[in-house]
This record gives sequence, C-alpha cells and structure tokens, in this order.
Amino acid sequence: MAGDQAIARKIELIAVSKEFKPRKSVPATLALDDVSFSVGDGEFVCLLGPSGCGKSTVLNVVAGFERPNTGEVLLDRIPVSRPGPDRGVVFQEAMLFPWLNVFDNITFGPRMHGTRAVDYVPAAERLVQRVGLSGFERHRPYELSGGMKQRAALARAWIGSPKVLLMDEPFAALDAQTRLMMQEQLVQLWEQSKITVMFVTHDVDEAILLADRILVMTSRPGRIKADITVELERPRRYERMISSTQASELKRHVFQLVREETLKTMEVTAP
Repeated sequence: MAGDQAIARKIELIAVSKEFKPRKSVPATLALDDVSFSVGDGEFVCLLGPSGCGKSTVLNVVAGFERPNTGEVLLDRIPVSRPGPDRGVVFQEAMLFPWLNVFDNITFGPRMHGTRAVDYVPAAERLVQRVGLSGFERHRPYELSGGMKQRAALARAWIGSPKVLLMDEPFAALDAQTRLMMQEQLVQLWEQSKITVMFVTHDVDEAILLADRILVMTSRPGRIKADITVELERPRRYERMISSTQASELKRHVFQLVREETLKTMEVTAP
C-alpha cells in the first residue's frame, strides 16, 4: 500500500515487538522488533524471509493468538486482543477434525456459533464446488490427498466470510503440481471476493505469483527489510511468468534480499 492513501487500511501493525521466554532459566528471544506496516482492504500481501525470521509470529499477532510485548495491532482501526471470526486462518497442516467428514469440517464454525443450517448450508455447498471437492463431502480426512485436505481447510476458513484471511505456508507440504493448482484456486477465490489476505511463504516464486505486495523480513529479530509492489498484470499464470523479463528481474531482486538475510542467519548459528 506504499504511499496509496486511496486504499482503506484493513490491518495496521504499529511498532510491534514480540519476545518469547519459555522458562526462567532460558534467555528471552526477541522474535519481532519494531515492526510497522499496513495492509489495504482487499490487498493480497505476502510475508517472505528466512526461516525463523518471525513471519508466523506476525500472522499470530494479527490472528490474536499472540499479544505483542510492545506496539499495537489494529483491524479496521480497532485493537486486536484475541482471535475472532473476522479472521480466517489456514495453517501449513490442514488441521481437520479426523472424526468429521469434509462437509462437517467446513461447516464446523457456523454450527458452533449457532448459525441456522438454512443460512450456512448453501454457502458450504457452493464452496465445496468452487474448491473442487464435489463428491467428497462425506469422506473423512484420512480418505483425502494432501491437496484435498488443504482445499477443505481453505473452504472452512472462507465460509464465515471473514474480513481477513491469514495463511501460514499452507501449500508448503504439497507436491509441485498440486501446489500450483492450489495457488490458482486461491487466486480465483480472492479475485471473486477481494478479501484481504496475508500469506506467509518462504518461496519467492509463490510470493511473486500471488501477491500485490511482498514484505521481505530480516533475520531474527524480524523487521521489515523491504516493501515491494508487484506490478505484474493479473491474472498471472506460472507459464507466462517463467518467460517474463519483468518477473525474472523482480525474482532476482527479491531473491537477493532474502539471501542476504539467510546468510546472516547462518552466520549467527554457525559454531
């Protein structure tokens, strides 16, 4: 959103710092240090950086799973203090309930909130079709492939019509072809709804394919190293990107930024 005041700010992090101290005998670890940025309404923003840089911690403070030690997180200018249905979350693992079938997993949230079946069943049926799970509604998670589980998890996060979708490396464990298919399905859903998305990844190609903006984070403690607008035309397709000079130059630039921080991480951890 750099410099664009016309886009309403959906999410704001203001001087956020977060440290973890698991035990008294263990020194505290500063995970985030003075992190500030905003995400516009309807924007798709990817967080990119080396392992352990605090990408997931940023997502967790926005989700309300963690509270910052200093600073503030705002959603629609209201401080975030706990999780809520206005934020859907998709993790690296699908986290489906093994005793429930696909349809009951997808509709778990509305049912727990006492929503009438007449209000959520049509939406769930549409989502099942849109994510390609028609015919698998009554299957249990153990009967599904990894990609199908993630599709069910995506539909479960989407069904409550959240204001924000938070995704923590949701496709990292999938094979290359399934991953590409899931990326395309996610973009199609996003383009139809224009929900605000924050997406954590360690994959430069994935970030360029998906994002309006890429936030590159430093090695721990995590800070924002660069805020990059992806000016590639949508809809984007992987086969087009691999032959695009503009995409190649952007990839080279982003890769270099991440590599610099990864090397710092290796220097710190080396004996």
